[in-house]
Amino acid sequence: RPTVLPRGYRPGGPSVQGVNYEVEKVTAYEVGSKNRFFDNRLQVNLAAYLNDYPNFQNEATLYGASNLQISTIVGIPARFKGLEIEAVWAITPNDRLDVSTSFSEAKYISNGLVTDLSGNTATVTTDEGRVPHAPGTIATVGYSHDFALSDGGRLSAAISSSYRSKQYIAFNSCLYDANGCTSGLTVGRLTQGAYNLVDVALTYTPASKPFSISVYGRNVTDEVYKTGNDGTLAFLGAPATYGVILRANY
Repeated sequence: RPTVLPRGYRPGGPSVQGVNYEVEKVTAYEVGSKNRFFDNRLQVNLAAYLNDYPNFQNEATLYGASNLQISTIVGIPARFKGLEIEAVWAITPNDRLDVSTSFSEAKYISNGLVTDLSGNTATVTTDEGRVPHAPGTIATVGYSHDFALSDGGRLSAAISSSYRSKQYIAFNSCLYDANGCTSGLTVGRLTQGAYNLVDVALTYTPASKPFSISVYGRNVTDEVYKTGNDGTLAFLGAPATYGVILRANY
C-alpha cells in the first residue's frame, strides 16, 4: 500500500528569546504490507518510510557571546528513514504474543540558521549528525494470558519489555561542534545509552463485565534513564511505579 503525504505542517513564530523560527513542513513516503496467516491467528505488518523535513524544528540550546546559553527553536533540514515490523500471534484462545521493532536513521542533512528580530543570522552547525530523541532501534515484546475463573470471570496477566538503543536526549551545540562544549558539558551528558523497561499488569473482569480492576507496575526493574538535558540539568524518566486502575462499564 504505497502512501505519499505531500503536506505535513507545523507553524513557526518567535521564541521567548526573540529568535524567529520558520514553518516546519514534511514530505512523507511510506510503503507497507499487512498480512494474516494460520486462519488469521498471526498478523504481520511491514512498513518502510522516508520523511523529508526542509526545516525540522528543534528545541535547542545554543551558546552565544561569553558562553551565554540561548534556549530557542531552530529549523534544520533533516531526513528520517526506517523500517517497522509488527506481529501479533494468538497462540491459543487465551495466549497472545505481541512483537514490534523499528530500525531507523534520523539525521540532519545540512546546517541550520537562526535569525533574530533584527534580521541578523547565525549558522547552527550539525555536522550532519543524528537527530535527538531518535534511537536507531526500538523493540517491544509483550505476552498476555487469560485465566478462566470458576465464577465466570477472567483474570488477565501481562508482561512487556521495551528496548531503546543509544540516543541523544537534547539538541545542543556541544553535540555537533567541539567548541560548543562549555561549562563542563560533554557529549556523554547529552547522550542516553541503550536501556530496557519492563511493565507488568494483572486485570480481573467479572462475568457480567460491569467493571474491571487492574494492578500494574511500570519500569519494575527501576531502570534509571535520561529523557532530556537543558544544558545544565538532566531530566530523568519515571522510576518504578505501581498502581491500581478501576474501570466501570455503563
